Amino acid sequence: MIYAPSHIKKYVKPNRKKHIPYIFKALIIDNPEKIGDMLQCQDGKN
Repeated sequence: MIYAPSHIKKYVKPNRKKHIPYIFKALIIDNPEKIGDMLQCQDGKN
């Protein structure tokens, strides 16, 4: 799935642009268990 730059500008808010690489990586991996193992919870951080 590839999004056009116009779609990203319209729907992705500035404070979430840093999330895009992580979202694409999760879509490519397509394995919830593997994605869950890669996540690291940091209490008190957004």
